[in-house]
Amino acid sequence: MNQTLSHAVELVDVSKVYGSFVALDNVSLCIRRGEFYTLLGPSGCGKTTTLNIVGGFIPITSGQVLINGKPVQNDPPYRRNVNTVFQNYALFPHMTVAQNIGFGLKMKKVSQAEIERRVTEMLNLISLEEFGQRYPGQLSGGQQQRVALARALVNHPEVLLLDEPLGALDLKIRKQLQVELLNIQRQVGITFVYVTHDQEEAMALSDRIAVMSNGKVAQEGTPAEIYYHPVNRFVADFIGESNFFGGQVVEVTAGQVMVNVPGFGRPICAPLAQAITPAQAVTVMVRPERIAWSASVTPDLPNLAEAVVRKVAFLGMYTQLVGELADGSVVLIHQAGEAGAADNTSQELVGQRIFIGWKLQDGQVLVD
Repeated sequence: MNQTLSHAVELVDVSKVYGSFVALDNVSLCIRRGEFYTLLGPSGCGKTTTLNIVGGFIPITSGQVLINGKPVQNDPPYRRNVNTVFQNYALFPHMTVAQNIGFGLKMKKVSQAEIERRVTEMLNLISLEEFGQRYPGQLSGGQQQRVALARALVNHPEVLLLDEPLGALDLKIRKQLQVELLNIQRQVGITFVYVTHDQEEAMALSDRIAVMSNGKVAQEGTPAEIYYHPVNRFVADFIGESNFFGGQVVEVTAGQVMVNVPGFGRPICAPLAQAITPAQAVTVMVRPERIAWSASVTPDLPNLAEAVVRKVAFLGMYTQLVGELADGSVVLIHQAGEAGAADNTSQELVGQRIFIGWKLQDGQVLVD
């Protein structure tokens, strides 16, 4: 199969410049057919600009935009088979739910019988079969967002663009709609391009994620790739919690690197994943759940250091220990389960000296 035709959306060296401000800087992306693809990053990183460029709402300064292999950068939005769902729903308050969903079809002069059939299909898809004759003001925020989604999907777009569609909802409803949104995407099989600044949401929904920073794609990959193998400190810090140990390379051997780090009695050993030279300043990143601890030294704790427990917090799915190393730096440890938190026995750890360590493959050397 032609590689281009396997992609629903492609951006090739796309830039967008406003005067002296570079909103997008030579961005290239390939989004596969049927994929749930997320643009993730902080405010001002360029993710919404990217979405609007795909939708045709913003002209590009340079580069090329392709949908299903066809260049569309010069086409207006109505000539691209793309629909957009916004955070503010944008429903017509004077129209019923059914009328809102069928509005686009009516504008295309689709027959009334076909409109009714497809609206009914959409109401079933979003589990609002009994709400067709209600008005948006009679619905909850979550229900309104489902209607906005149905209104976009009823036109059978090749690509659906979603600009922080769950951002205005409270946490519980947002979590519920994440599950529903993913189920709907799997049912309809349409390519979803999703914008969010919520890292947990991106991890839960996406087949692949593009982490954006300062108008560029910092890293692209699956949630697991980005979480466990970030390419730089920005990505590691933005996705989840991390421990960062700064130090100097003392030895580079086949497949691994030794790093002198303040607070550790001996050099940290980590996998060698990029070109690194002795005496180079680097950062070793370790996720909190990968760090083990013990009240005494044991041979199965490599990369060993002593720490004093300063805080213990039960956070539901895990217990967090906050330790202080010999140089005063902080280390986070996440232990699955209650770890004694429910009966306060874990609080006895506060002030105690422990030993921490992790396996060689659980650390990653970052060069920024």
